[in-house]
Amino acid sequence: MVPIDLGTAIDLASSPIGAASDYDHPVGASGFSPLEAQVGLANLRGLAKATDVYALGCLLHDLFNLDFHFMRLWNDPGFLSCHGACKAHLSKMRLERPHANVLSEYRRVLGLTKHQVTLPSIDSDDAWVPDAAREPLNRLLLRLTDVDYSNREYDLDKILRLLDIAANNLMQVLMQHHRRRIRNQRRTQRERKLHRRQARLELYLQQRASGESSVSTRH
Repeated sequence: MVPIDLGTAIDLASSPIGAASDYDHPVGASGFSPLEAQVGLANLRGLAKATDVYALGCLLHDLFNLDFHFMRLWNDPGFLSCHGACKAHLSKMRLERPHANVLSEYRRVLGLTKHQVTLPSIDSDDAWVPDAAREPLNRLLLRLTDVDYSNREYDLDKILRLLDIAANNLMQVLMQHHRRRIRNQRRTQRERKLHRRQARLELYLQQRASGESSVSTRH
């Protein structure tokens, strides 16, 4: 069971908290909030879907890794540089040019800095994911958590197809492991049965040899 926190959920038909040009507070849990929600664009309702997609990607990562997505992301110098540049530019713009298009300015700086970012993937040493399932899962993860919201995957059918591919591949690997375990169990059973037979035979031969020795002694 996965708990879902809807504390930052909104009714899209409701009025915004403030104008996009003067609302610069980060919104949402830091571990599941995308870059745009952290640097002052959380009030743009048009980006709400991108935020949800990102959170889904973070959850996908955390299902297969012991460490959290945001911990790996915040340890990336490229992301820290991108985050700092976007936040600093938007803060300065709001002071000096309050009527500028905040989204256009964000996309301009993002375009210059996003290539520095190394996105977390399902490839850490503590992630038990067979190679056959890891590739489609990573493809999906990188599409869901792209630092650029416009590059994220919004097509639910595509998301489900990639999940189906990963699930089928994972099931095949699990079935192979199951068949291998059954074969090993049967081999072990045969070896134990053979060992018991050999033990009985040795006991019989020892008893027979002991009986023959006793007869020879009496004669």
